[in-house]
This record gives sequence, structure tokens and C-alpha cells, in this order.
Amino acid sequence: MPSLLHIDTSIRRTSSTTRELSSYFADEWRRDRPDAVYTYRDLAVEPIPHLTSAVRDYIMNPDGDHGATAEERAHVDAVAAEVRNAPIVLLGIPMYNYTIPSTLKAWIDYLVSPTAMVAVGAETGPLRPTEEISSEGSR
Repeated sequence: MPSLLHIDTSIRRTSSTTRELSSYFADEWRRDRPDAVYTYRDLAVEPIPHLTSAVRDYIMNPDGDHGATAEERAHVDAVAAEVRNAPIVLLGIPMYNYTIPSTLKAWIDYLVSPTAMVAVGAETGPLRPTEEISSEGSR
């Protein structure tokens, strides 16, 4: 079954070009696939905590002695599961000070690790088609 993971990162709740564009894409995608699974995550409203040493240790070795709390482990596992379960990822990304929002960087940090990208025992990880919608400057 097709599914779409839609991530918004603009701190602007209204008058956001990237929110408008990503919403339009998601609405059209869903209109063409009424039975599809749709997951939405707004990193401006519910940001992913930035990495700590314990969280990074957990990401790199979930079975090791890392000191990450149950809540921290749940965040890591939820982010990884969302990406694993979505064949398509849509990223609405504004540009702040010539770079991506730090909330998106934190989200990426939770994913870029051997354990999140490649299943144990597998030779390669699952690559996902990603639609990136970006804007810069004001209206």
C-alpha cells in the first residue's frame, strides 16, 4: 500500500511558502491515492530533541549500555519507524541563514546511523524517494 511521510519544518505557522507548497503536494498525492497511508510530522510544533551523547550511543548500538532514557529511545525508534514505513518522504524545508532549520538537522541525526539505515544482517539499506520542497526569502 502506498504511504507518504510528510515533514514540515517552517517556524511560520501562517504565510509559509514551504508549508503551502508541501501541503499542496500532499493534498494532490492523497487525492490520487485515497486509500494510501499518510503520516504528518511538524518539526516546528513538535521538535525532535537534539542529540545527546546517550542518544547517539543508543542510535549506534541499541543493545549497548548507553544511558538513554525510555523517552529518548522512543523518540529515536519512532523517527526510524516512520521513515522505514513510508515509501515516499516529503520534506517542506525553508532556508534560514542559508541552511536548513535545526529541527530538520536533529531529525536527520536520528536517522543517519548504521542501525537506522541498514537492517542487521542486510547488505544495503532501503533508499526512499524523497520530495524536497524548499523556499527562501519572504513573500
